[in-house]
Amino acid sequence: VVQDASTRALGKWLTADVAPELLALAKSLKNHKYRVRSMRAYIRVIQQFGLPPEQRLEMAREALRAAQRDDERILTINALLQFPNPDSLALTTDQLSNPALRDTAAQIALSMVDQINDKGALRNAMQEVATSGANPALVKQAEDVLSRLGA
Repeated sequence: VVQDASTRALGKWLTADVAPELLALAKSLKNHKYRVRSMRAYIRVIQQFGLPPEQRLEMAREALRAAQRDDERILTINALLQFPNPDSLALTTDQLSNPALRDTAAQIALSMVDQINDKGALRNAMQEVATSGANPALVKQAEDVLSRLGA
């Protein structure tokens, strides 16, 4: 009852200062339901609060390290769309090695293309997508971006 009430209340918290507690709960709770609730609330903080991109990126890294399920990892890399930059793009493409995340990571990386001005970072990311074994349509899109970049 206490875990239910506390994770529910923390999950609805309206400021980002709740994040460290949510992450600690997501890492330590034994009850699957409350651990998942805490992790999802932590990811919500990454998405919804106007934190600096560097802080969001570090929180996303922490979430990926703490995640025990692929759907939590997918939610985390989806949160990276909120702050597209070369670092969040690189963190996204780091997930291409996980077969369960490959297509989602490729799609998110492709979604960031028009929002990132660093051609080197884009070239690296699109080369990773193109050689990742992702869905052929996503690979083709990455190859098209590489062609536009002159790679």
